[in-house]
Amino acid sequence: GLEGRLNERSMLLEGSRGSSRSVRVQLNVANCKEITAFPGQLVAVLGRSGSAMNTFHARDFVPGFHVPLPPQIVAPGCSRLLHTLVLAGPFCRRDGLDYSPLESALEHAAQAAPQVVLLLGPFVDASNR
Repeated sequence: GLEGRLNERSMLLEGSRGSSRSVRVQLNVANCKEITAFPGQLVAVLGRSGSAMNTFHARDFVPGFHVPLPPQIVAPGCSRLLHTLVLAGPFCRRDGLDYSPLESALEHAAQAAPQVVLLLGPFVDASNR
């Protein structure tokens, strides 16, 4: 089914607001040589749409597609940019309350020394037992 872990049948491709009004379609990756993906990942996919327009048949899957950053703007009255770090959960392992991912994220924050750290949930995975 479509529940549980990310698999070939559970993958959806969502377009941008500007190009497709964020429409989601089933992503068929059967013809791709290798897939490495996680939910919410930005990717580039080469292929074709199915005849019913509800499936995209990929022939090439490019993980880690980078979206160019907008130009940096310093707010009026400020002399420099605000260094912000945004971290999104879940921050504990699925099979218990091991918060080592949170500890790693906070260690990174301590090394990067941003002016603001924003933690976004969920802090505990929904399937945690």
